[in-house]
This record gives sequence, C-alpha cells and structure tokens, in this order.
Amino acid sequence: GERGRAGAPPRFGEIVGSEPTSLGPRLTLAAAALRAGAAGPDGDAPESAPTGSGPLAALVARTVAANAGLSRSARTLLALRLVSELNHEQIATLAEEDKDRIASGLAGARLALRARIGGAAAPERSPECNRALPLLARRQDGETLSTADSAWLAAHEATCPACAFARQAMQEADIAYRAWPDE
Repeated sequence: GERGRAGAPPRFGEIVGSEPTSLGPRLTLAAAALRAGAAGPDGDAPESAPTGSGPLAALVARTVAANAGLSRSARTLLALRLVSELNHEQIATLAEEDKDRIASGLAGARLALRARIGGAAAPERSPECNRALPLLARRQDGETLSTADSAWLAAHEATCPACAFARQAMQEADIAYRAWPDE
C-alpha cells in the first residue's frame, strides 16, 4: 500500500519498517519494542536492557533478551497487542490477515516468549490443543468467543494439563512484557 493515505491507519509493513517519528504515539512504542529485538551497534545486547538490580530489573532483562530471540513477526504481534493495545481485528486489518491467524500467532508468540524467559517445560500437547491455543489467546485479550467455542474451550481446559499450562504461561508472558519500561 502507499504511505500517507489520508485518514487511513498505517499498514502492517509500514509499521514494522517505520521510524518512530512517522507513527502515532501508541505505534511509536510498538516500533521501539520491535527495534529492541535487534542487537546494539556493536552486536551487544539490546540498548533497552534495564540497569539496576532487583526482581523487576531481572525480569525485564530476561524479557528484553527473550524478545530479542523471537522472530520479527512474533515481536511485531506482541508489540501491536501489548504495547499499542490494538485488538485482534485491528492487527488483522494492519497485517491483512485473518483474525484466527492473528490469535494463533499471538498464542505462539506468547508461548515462545515465556519459554525463552525460562520456567517449567510445557506438557505435551494434543491435536485438540491446536484449536484451543488461539481461543485461549482471544479470551485472554478480551475478544468475544462464540457460545460453542467458549463451551468447547471450557470442557477441553478442564481435562488438558497442556492448555492449563499454556494459559498460565501466556498470562506470565504478558505480565513480563508489560513490565518492560516505555523508554
């Protein structure tokens, strides 16, 4: 798409490639989070790694390092959802993707971030978990689930330790990502 379309939001590709000055304030923060995944000028750790000590600083340092190891698409999804606070529909529009693929990508990005931060190993997932993970992401983000999807997810979660683990891991990933300072 062409840049600078009057009144239109920037497209997904424009966001991930833009300089901060060309974006609105919420998308500027997302762009900064994306760039934090790149190494510093000398190949060192990202410049946004916190200084100081204590549990919060340690969590933020692990989160910054974990984010740097994610794919660009995973960093983009997390930044758009958790920093810019865009909903799945808005992200799908920017990405020119289906909302279900966005939900699936967010679930995968959160689980990858959580795994890179560290913690217990995930239990083995069943094929039904592939249906459950995007539903878990949609529910976590306050997206509306159909009555049928909601009932199916509740029944599946009640008997699936892998999805119970995934739900908790995705929540922990969000908490860690949101602990990341704005600067």
